[in-house]
Amino acid sequence: HLINRLVAGVDPVARLIGKCVTGGRLNAYNALNSVNSRPANDNIAKAFPLAIPVSCTWVAGMGNNVGATTESGEAQNHAGSQALHSIWWKWVCPNPAPSAIYLHSLGCGPKVRLAVYTGGSTTPLGSATPDAQGLTSLQLTYQFAPGATYNIAVDGVADADQGAIRLTLGINYYYGISTPKMYFDPATIVRNTASSPK
Repeated sequence: HLINRLVAGVDPVARLIGKCVTGGRLNAYNALNSVNSRPANDNIAKAFPLAIPVSCTWVAGMGNNVGATTESGEAQNHAGSQALHSIWWKWVCPNPAPSAIYLHSLGCGPKVRLAVYTGGSTTPLGSATPDAQGLTSLQLTYQFAPGATYNIAVDGVADADQGAIRLTLGINYYYGISTPKMYFDPATIVRNTASSPK
C-alpha cells in the first residue's frame, strides 16, 4: 500500500510528463498523509505507458494490483471472468506497425489474466488466462494502426490474486522466457524496465 501511496502523492513536473510513469517527483509527505492506497494505474485513464525503444523488441513493466478496483464503464469480461482488481498499461503502436504482439505476465504471487482493448471498446481484441505454472501468455495478430493506443488490462483470476505483477510486451516474435537485464527507473520506484536488443 505504501508504494501505491507514493505514486498517488507525486508532485507533477512538466518536463517529466511522458518520460516516466509518475510524471513527477515522489513526495513522502503526500504519501504519508494520503488515504488513497490504490495503484496509480487502477483506472484506464491513468494507464502506465509501455514503450519499446527503437533498438529493442520487447519491454517489461512492473506494478501491483493490491487494492485495485473496477471502474464505471470498465469492460466486465477480462478473459471470460468478471473484472476484480484490474490495473492498466497502454501501448501506442509504432510506425511501421508490427504484425503481432506478444504479452506475458509472470505474477510474483497472484495468478493473472490479460485482455487487450482498442479505443473505447469493451470487447477485447484478445485475452488469456494462466497456465498450470502461473504464466499468462497472449499472442495477438491484428491489423495494428500506427499511432493508435491499445489498452492492456491485467487482472487477478480470483479475488485473492493480488500482488506484484510483471508485464512484458514484445513485437513480431516470441522472445521466450528468460531472465532479462533489468534497468531501474529511479523516477518511478515502482517500475523496472527490461529490453532485449534486436
